[in-house]
Amino acid sequence: PAPDLARVAVPVRPLASASARPAVRATKPGARLPAKAPAATGLTTRELLLTIHTGNDDLRGGNDNADVTIRVRGLPPVQQRNINGGRRWLGNYDQTVRIALPRAVPLEDLTELSLVTRFGGGIGGDNWNVDAVRVVAVTGEGERELANVSGSPLVRFTGQLHNHRIALSPR
Repeated sequence: PAPDLARVAVPVRPLASASARPAVRATKPGARLPAKAPAATGLTTRELLLTIHTGNDDLRGGNDNADVTIRVRGLPPVQQRNINGGRRWLGNYDQTVRIALPRAVPLEDLTELSLVTRFGGGIGGDNWNVDAVRVVAVTGEGERELANVSGSPLVRFTGQLHNHRIALSPR
């Protein structure tokens, strides 16, 4: 006669794929670990909307312009030069710029936006006060905010300060 068999429920976990990140990573002592990626949203974007609120010192335009660099995990940086199109951006006013990405990117792979200037500052050059920056990803399910930072000013671009970095993370 066949022996009695007991039925036992055992939870089954799928094996990690070859592309999965290891649970433990060895590094050199003192090495900085990369920032942990945010939880996957399942959303992708090919376009960002960047809204900048200029404070009480305008962006002159002409030869004094602003550039943007977007850092994307696993891809080269995406750069858009002269986001103001050579035009003046008035003080105490919002401007929104569309930034096209070269392909669809998961929201959690967008890590950082840098505002970059190259002007001289001082009496003969330009200075620019940025009081607020908002970054929104356009997805198939609508808009998703990635950053919303402000200050008085958040940053003052001068002949000595040319770069301001803003962390991006889906909210």
